[in-house]
Amino acid sequence: MDRKPPSIRDIAREAHVSVSAVSHAFNRPDELSEAVRQRILRVAHDSGYHPDPRARGLRRDESRLVALIINDVSNSFNGALARAVQRTVTSHSYYMVVLTGGTPEDERRSLEAVYHERMAGVIVPAYSLPSMEIGAYMGGRPVVFITDSSVAFAGPVVQVDNYAAARAATSYLVRQGRRRIAHITGSLAVPPGALRQAGYRQAIEESALSPCEATGDFTFLSGRRAMEHLLDAAERPDAVFVANDVMAIGALQVLQAQGVAVPDDIAVIGFDNIEESAWSTPPLTTMDHGIDYIGAAAARLLLATLQDSSYTEVVQVDCSLIKRRSA
Repeated sequence: MDRKPPSIRDIAREAHVSVSAVSHAFNRPDELSEAVRQRILRVAHDSGYHPDPRARGLRRDESRLVALIINDVSNSFNGALARAVQRTVTSHSYYMVVLTGGTPEDERRSLEAVYHERMAGVIVPAYSLPSMEIGAYMGGRPVVFITDSSVAFAGPVVQVDNYAAARAATSYLVRQGRRRIAHITGSLAVPPGALRQAGYRQAIEESALSPCEATGDFTFLSGRRAMEHLLDAAERPDAVFVANDVMAIGALQVLQAQGVAVPDDIAVIGFDNIEESAWSTPPLTTMDHGIDYIGAAAARLLLATLQDSSYTEVVQVDCSLIKRRSA
C-alpha cells in the first residue's frame, strides 16, 4: 500500500509548532526566527512534505501563478527571457506559465486565460494590443510591460530604446565605410520591430544613403528568405542590419551557402545577443540589451506590484554593441 503523503498538520506536530508556523516557513519566512524556520524545513525535508500551491492560493483567495506572454516559443530570445523570469519568481514561491501572443487575437486569448484562471499577474513583452486594452482584460491584476522607451505607460515597465540601438548599429556600419546598407525587419506589428526599422531609417537618412529593406517576422526562416531576396537584387548590399539574431543567423547561413564572404563582401549585425550568436559562422556582431537583466527586472517589478498594487517603477535598459567577426 502506498504511504500517504504527510500533511501540514503532520509537519506541525513533528516540529512542535502551529500549523500557521509551518505555512509561514514556506510563505512568510520573515515572521519566524531562523532557528524555528530551519527546524520546520528540516522536518518537512525528512518527511518528504511539499506545500500545495493550489490549496495555498485558495485559502488566501490568491494565485501563485504568474504568466509570461511571448510571441514565439521557439525563439531563443524568448526562451532566455522565460528562464530569467522563472528563476526570479520561483525564488519567491510563485510559478510561471508561458502563453503565446504575437497577434491581437492570440494576445486576447492569452489574457482571457490569465483572467479566468485567476492568475496573480502577467508580464507582456512585444505586445500588439494597446496597453490600455491589456490592462482592461486584466481586471485590476498587475501587468508589467517590456516595451520601448518611447511608449508611455502609467505603471511598472522595463524599457528598451530599440530606436537608438538600431540607429547605433546602422551608424556603426556607415563608419566602417559601408554604403549599401540593407535592413531585414522584424514584425512591424509590435514596437521592437517598428522602432528598430525607424532607427535604421534615421541613420540611413543622416548618412545621405538610400534605404533597402526586406521583410522578416523575427523567425529563422524569414531571415533566410529575406537574405535570399536581397541577394537577388540588381545591386547587392554590402551590409545588413537584421532586427534580431535569429533572423541574422538564418541570413548568415544563406550567405555561407552562396559563397558570400562575411564580412568582406557583406557585413551582418543582429540584435539581442542570444547565446547562439556567439556560435554562428562567423560569430555574429550584435546589439546586446541584457536578456537576463530584462527578465529578472520584469519579474522583480511584478513581485513588487503583487505586494503593493500602487507600486510603480521604470527600469531603463541600455544597449551596447558586441563586436564579433561578422561586421
